[in-house]
Parts: sequence; structure tokens; C-alpha cells
Amino acid sequence: MDTSLFCATSDRQLFPSCAAGVEAPVVAVKGRSLLPYVHVELADSDYVTGARRSAELRGPGNAPPGSSLDPNTRVVEFQVQSNFHQNPCFQ
Repeated sequence: MDTSLFCATSDRQLFPSCAAGVEAPVVAVKGRSLLPYVHVELADSDYVTGARRSAELRGPGNAPPGSSLDPNTRVVEFQVQSNFHQNPCFQ
């Protein structure tokens, strides 16, 4: 978890209704931001229901190829995104 601390004070732009020549109030504000190192969004996958799963793959418990999967089977697919580069293993 990335944590950052911030301190600021208000300026006149926050109080546009102050009359000219009237000193705007000064408000000190402190805060902390918490940013996760990883953000994961899980979407429903059609890997099984959309027939994208190869029929040559073995089923659960080493069942022979072409075996049907339990209809309650859920699939998590990963798409790697980076600010720096893409990993060729996931293309």
C-alpha cells in the first residue's frame, strides 16, 4: 500500500463570495491518501460458456479430453497492463 501525506491551506479561490478588501478565512487541511499497489477488476468470463476452452484439455480430476465441466465452474482471466512494458508471456 502506497501512503502519502498532504498538507494545504485554502486560498481566495475557495471563497469567491468574500467582498473585495475582506480577508478570506484560512483553513488548514491535512489528509492521507492510500493507493493500492495492485488494482484488480474481476469481470464475468465466457471462457467456458462461450466455447473458448479447448476440447483437447483434460477435465477436472484428470478426466479425459472433451469432458464437460461443472456448470458452476468460474474462470478468472488476467490481462496484464503496465505503464512500462507488456510481458510477452501474457500476450
